[in-house]
Amino acid sequence: MAMTCITGCATKSTRLGAIGDAMNRPLSRILAMGALAVALAGCNQVYSTRPLFTAADEAGAPAMKPGIWLLAKADCTFDEALPVKQWPKCADWVVVRPGQILSPDSAEGEEQRWSVIETLLARGEPRVLQWREPEKADDHWAYAGVASRGTDAGGSIVEIEAWPAMCGPPPPDDATSKVSAQPLPGLVIDGQDCLASDAEPVRASAAASRTWSPEHQVAHWVRDAPP
Repeated sequence: MAMTCITGCATKSTRLGAIGDAMNRPLSRILAMGALAVALAGCNQVYSTRPLFTAADEAGAPAMKPGIWLLAKADCTFDEALPVKQWPKCADWVVVRPGQILSPDSAEGEEQRWSVIETLLARGEPRVLQWREPEKADDHWAYAGVASRGTDAGGSIVEIEAWPAMCGPPPPDDATSKVSAQPLPGLVIDGQDCLASDAEPVRASAAASRTWSPEHQVAHWVRDAPP
């Protein structure tokens, strides 16, 4: 489901050069890739070179309900009861599974293929979505803040609001650097990258970024996905 990627970040530190190219996807596309999981990824996005949250960090907290999820778009309304193959091209949708978000990645008429995002939704307020695209950047993780907007009778999350976890207040549009000049404590700027080495700065970023991010993504569960 996808938010517009921030551009102008072609120059990356040599040590982490692949981050921008491999993970600069719209948050709408992550929720559509990750179309749930993030680009959530942009130039002021927080990354890490190892996972900072583990299964223990999400244990006991409500999970996103498995099934088909759709990104809310004011200019894309239709009958969601229709088969997915009859949805309009403007529809950004994904399949949520435990620990994964799958996004359709095949042209019309081709056999169905999927792009996979590995995810972990750490408990807290707000929740923190940790994600990576294993085929593109298997040693880099990105982060987003997530708030539940609704649950079903069983307690599973059926609607979310998501936004990228930022390094600090976004720089002006005309700034030379696309990374914040005021990184939050515990975050380190390395060239055009913003790196975290501990979970707590990421949690702080997810909370603060809720007001910094100009665009939040909203997505909701539609129905169960076929096996």
